[in-house]
Amino acid sequence: MDFEDLLFKGVNLTGKIVICKYGKIFRGLKVKRAQELGAIGILIYSDPGDDGMNLLLIHSCLTLTTNL
Repeated sequence: MDFEDLLFKGVNLTGKIVICKYGKIFRGLKVKRAQELGAIGILIYSDPGDDGMNLLLIHSCLTLTTNL
């Protein structure tokens, strides 16, 4: 859900703290839009599944088992 979806549903962000997932668009634009809509703060979080660590671990395990 993005800011426009919230506005369409009548959600008022004035005085609120917004929680956003890191990614897709530049984080500065998320902060700017939240500020424009009256938010007093924004928390941007990273999804551990998006950081590539899972792929790195799988690759490491595959490399280890194929080199035995």
